[in-house]
Amino acid sequence: MRNSDNFLAAFNRIEQFLNNGNTSGVYRPFTQLVRDQTERNVTVKRNKDQLAKFSNLRNAIVHQSTKGTYAIAEPHDSIVEEIEKVEQELTNPPKVITQFQKKVEIFKHNNSIADVLKIIRDRDYTQFPVYKEEEFIGLLTENGITKWLARNIEEDIISLEETNLIDILEFEEEVDNYIFIGKEMNVYEAEEIFKDFPHTRERLDALLITHSGKKTQSLLGIITTWDILQFYKT
Repeated sequence: MRNSDNFLAAFNRIEQFLNNGNTSGVYRPFTQLVRDQTERNVTVKRNKDQLAKFSNLRNAIVHQSTKGTYAIAEPHDSIVEEIEKVEQELTNPPKVITQFQKKVEIFKHNNSIADVLKIIRDRDYTQFPVYKEEEFIGLLTENGITKWLARNIEEDIISLEETNLIDILEFEEEVDNYIFIGKEMNVYEAEEIFKDFPHTRERLDALLITHSGKKTQSLLGIITTWDILQFYKT
């Protein structure tokens, strides 16, 4: 197939995808479909400039005539690769469960700070979900541990084995320094949560993945801003 055929096929599939999200019941041109969905679809939002470019290119290479539609120019290979990549991102964005599922190290409220410090030393973790019985009660971070140490170091008497995690959780500045998300959320939606957090809270340390985003469900994975950065490097 010619590059123009591949480009137009991908463009038409993208337009069909956007049309599937058209709830107005009336015809919308391609650029209007993009504008309509930019506010409610993160993946469309992140690709809106490219989609506008594809729309202009589509109009430039296609000539409408009484004999049908045919291409009057051939797009470069890189353009075809770009539009096919955007199509894949729109129609099948990577899910958080496929990218960030892992065994999460969890702790009980009566575990000692010594237990956590050993994990930091051996595995370089920085976030620690804490449970009381089966109930999630908070996310302990290095920041909270540092504040606890700073507050208690003046006494010069700190027992790492006798200090329980529930006593350190109160040193987390933000009680809600976490958000639970469902496993079907895509990575770009998760990234958007981190981008938006300054408008909703002072600090967001992690997204905690469960089956449907309920804190009563088992943890399937954990995402930090560092994890998002690493995702784009792979």
